[in-house]
Amino acid sequence: MLFLIKPLATMLGIFGRKKLGEDQLAQIFVNAMINMAQEAFPDVADMINDEPSFIECPELNHDGYIPFLFVIISGNLKYLPKQLNGDHSGEVLEKIYEQLAEKFDTTAEGIEQHIKKYQSELNRLNHPSKNTLYGMSKLFFHLYDLYPFQDDYYTRIQAQNPIVLKRIDAVMNAFLWDWEVINEEYKIVS
Repeated sequence: MLFLIKPLATMLGIFGRKKLGEDQLAQIFVNAMINMAQEAFPDVADMINDEPSFIECPELNHDGYIPFLFVIISGNLKYLPKQLNGDHSGEVLEKIYEQLAEKFDTTAEGIEQHIKKYQSELNRLNHPSKNTLYGMSKLFFHLYDLYPFQDDYYTRIQAQNPIVLKRIDAVMNAFLWDWEVINEEYKIVS
């Protein structure tokens, strides 16, 4: 009978949810976002610079990832309250602001206001749609001022070329954090 207890305990450990602290989750999220933005932005910049729909190359600099970083953070944080179970979303959000403040040598309140400004602009550019992914693409387009590099029609009406937007949507989709997996695999603790 003893030979059954150890495999059963191992199985229960495998199938049970692991505990993850709010601080740990915030640190993992912030570090992952920063690392992904730094490592991927040169490829994103190259994709935009090589975009065949543009009549002129935007010449995005490979080091200009900070607006991109805040676009992906702002978009991901819009999903957080809806996706993270329990009362932890508010606490995790505060911890994320604290982690970002530490990384950027500023205050958590300053980071929160900066992100809220980005989210407000995302909502404005994306109105009336409520699709955060599309809003992230439009915000990226706006922040990197890609309007003048389009053909005259889109430049004149200050609208994004839908072909370019679709390509940016695909990029933004790769940077969406899967909060549902966090809920399924981890139990968030204080």
